[in-house]
Amino acid sequence: MKWQDISDKSVLGIQDEKARRVLNTSSKPANITAEEIEKGVSIESLESLNVPVYRYKTQITIHGVLPDIGNELVNGYKSIIQNGNGTCGVRYIAVDGAKKAIVRRVARCVKEPAMNCYKDSQGVQLNKRMCIQDREQAKRDAIALLKDIPDLFIGCKYLACDMYGALHVVAEFEAIPVGNLWEFVKWYSGGTIGDLATLERLEAEKAAKDEIRRAAEHVEYEKEREQDKRKKEEAIAPLVEILKSAGYVHYEGSWKPGKLVMVKEVDYSGHYGFKAYEYAEYGKTYKFRTTKSKTLAFTFGEQWKHKGKYSSGKVSGWVLPVQAAAKTIEPARKGKDVLANDKYAAILFIQHMRGSLGAC
Repeated sequence: MKWQDISDKSVLGIQDEKARRVLNTSSKPANITAEEIEKGVSIESLESLNVPVYRYKTQITIHGVLPDIGNELVNGYKSIIQNGNGTCGVRYIAVDGAKKAIVRRVARCVKEPAMNCYKDSQGVQLNKRMCIQDREQAKRDAIALLKDIPDLFIGCKYLACDMYGALHVVAEFEAIPVGNLWEFVKWYSGGTIGDLATLERLEAEKAAKDEIRRAAEHVEYEKEREQDKRKKEEAIAPLVEILKSAGYVHYEGSWKPGKLVMVKEVDYSGHYGFKAYEYAEYGKTYKFRTTKSKTLAFTFGEQWKHKGKYSSGKVSGWVLPVQAAAKTIEPARKGKDVLANDKYAAILFIQHMRGSLGAC
């Protein structure tokens, strides 16, 4: 989401404050490859390389030589770039993927985490939208939460407004030292989770509860579906008897010129009635118009619709016996089959004419 920042961004974690280097400060080959970075890398493994590594606001820069560097994709995003001075820039989206995944798992597991957790092409972001009913209270709560966010990860925190004017507390979660991970998780979960074992236990309990809930919802859904089916059958049955008493017979097949009646809902309140279709020839295909009524007295409008591109021409409903016995007119097929049939008919006609001339 695009924000309108309303506070300065407080830097979290230790970041390099020196200006970006113009030259590569090392000529040594780095003991890591782009392929290894592509698979995901931790902040600890980057900072333990045999070449200088610098933290900046949007990326970590590796100095030295990285032979196989290219436009690699990390976690599905373009995260590794080669700078003009030969250094390698690694965007934070490629860093600490496993640790960020734990934070996202905690967000899904805990009923009310300190902030919501989102991931997109820019990275991982923590966000809390404040209540807008009382703006002064929302501002006080936002400032309190902003101060409460611990300085345990690399990133920044700030206040922002969305396009609707709602106040948000935002934290860009770029990376986190492994020693700070579970301390941060404990704060983030409100003290509920402090280690991996607790997280896995709560996830298993939540999964079991979700399975029970889904099973109960499925039973309720099937019960409601059966009730709806029974109500529909009860509503349709007397209408079908009216059709039979009026001499209509059920028909399924190709369309026929004339009128076809179906039993359908005639409004959005679940009331059933009759929907009638009137078909007529239209060149080599057909046209139709429709109307709805609660009785068998139908009044059709003047406007006709033509056979749709994907209509098969097959119909199902109730017709009068005379119409049921009428000859069906199949809409002309298009494409190679028609061309082939026309060509075959022309050949037969030519052969017939030759035979007639020979007899003379």
